[in-house]
Amino acid sequence: MNSKPNAVVNSPGIRVLIWSYLFLLMFEGVLRKWVLPELSDVLLIVRDPFVLLIYAIALSRGIFPFNGYVASLLMIGLASVATGMTVGSQNLLVTGYGFDAMFFHLPMIFIFPKVMTRVDVLKIGRWILLLTFPMAVLMVIQFRSPPDALVNCGASGGLGAQIGGALGKIRPPGFFTFITGAAQFLALASVFLIFGLWKKATYSRFLLIAAGVAVGIAAIVSTSRLALGGIGTVLIMVGVILMYDRRGVSNALGMLIPLGLILVVVTNLDVFNEGREVFEARLQETGDMKTSVIRTASNWTIRVFGDVYGGMLAIQNAPLFGAGLGVGTNVGARLLSGSLGFLLAEGEWARVVLELGPLLALPYLLTRVLICFALYSAAARSARGGNALPMLLFGACALLVLIGQFSQASTLGFAVVGAGLCLAATNLATSAGFQGGELAVDMQTHKLTAERPKGRSRYAATLHQSHPSGNE
Repeated sequence: MNSKPNAVVNSPGIRVLIWSYLFLLMFEGVLRKWVLPELSDVLLIVRDPFVLLIYAIALSRGIFPFNGYVASLLMIGLASVATGMTVGSQNLLVTGYGFDAMFFHLPMIFIFPKVMTRVDVLKIGRWILLLTFPMAVLMVIQFRSPPDALVNCGASGGLGAQIGGALGKIRPPGFFTFITGAAQFLALASVFLIFGLWKKATYSRFLLIAAGVAVGIAAIVSTSRLALGGIGTVLIMVGVILMYDRRGVSNALGMLIPLGLILVVVTNLDVFNEGREVFEARLQETGDMKTSVIRTASNWTIRVFGDVYGGMLAIQNAPLFGAGLGVGTNVGARLLSGSLGFLLAEGEWARVVLELGPLLALPYLLTRVLICFALYSAAARSARGGNALPMLLFGACALLVLIGQFSQASTLGFAVVGAGLCLAATNLATSAGFQGGELAVDMQTHKLTAERPKGRSRYAATLHQSHPSGNE
């Protein structure tokens, strides 16, 4: 991200659409599994019209992010469509879905900070914390139900479609179609839980304790290493924050008592013991149970960066212009072969390389890497100024942006939302109280300045300027 002050524009329309996007991300699985299972395939792209409207309003307001990342995505995306329709699959639906999954949603990341501030992000966080309660209850019901129960159906209402855990239990997906969505939700929820404990009075103590218990229960019954890894990555960011701001030590120490209380409550529940038994059985199957914590963390790191290595290996066998955009996605597999699966590769980087070919895949993957660096840079600047929230959000979304399987709608959604909220959280201005003009937040100093509208004097602009509270 550049150092130019970030202008926060008063655009209620875009903010409402972003809230709608988030709502559909959370409940898209409910619609696809139980409410409208016959429309499951259509609902896979239910968020697309909202993205299109966001872009249209952003263009009309002159705030569409024409930066290097978006320009790169646009050029590579158009070239990928061209090769997909000529030397690739030559299937319009497959190519179109590939463009949607890999390119269409990503520019939204840079619209979040144009129209939202940390105040807006914390409002979203409260909603997510409240959502942990029904999520945990549903996951417990799914965990205790047979694999072929209606509550455990998959997309389109198919029974017995969930991934197995151990001891005859499935990995409960909650509101989502598969466990990946639930795991990514828990990582995002842990961000606001930790920040609420970090900065007192952000949320009520009762909400934080209750949400902490809900996240703990959901994580243990998930039997998902992805869920524990996501929450663990967010916790690691606390240490990173302290590297930039030693004043946060007192905040970190203040988290210990409520976290300890949450652990005491969670570990004394019967459902925790049930979940732990299944989780331990699964770790026995994978071999992680016999290793130390350090060794298990090392295995997690190898799995994560093994995706990158797999992509580099795929270059040796990839056609110059690839097999075609979208061919490696589950939707592409269904359209081309009639069955779900991975026609090219399961790992994201290998899939991208085999779909696009080295000439287009490498700059595309480089763009995703650079977006990660931009997110970290913005979060680090905020951490130096005492704003811990962006770095915690970076912990929840970084790996999704870098190696997340964008062919999965929930993964793509959480990558976009997490990254967008990360940038928006660096804006310390309040989004209320200004009309017509813009509020600029200097990314280096976090100081607020007002950009007065045309035709308004400096004195009049001062009268209309909103005055936010300080840094923390």
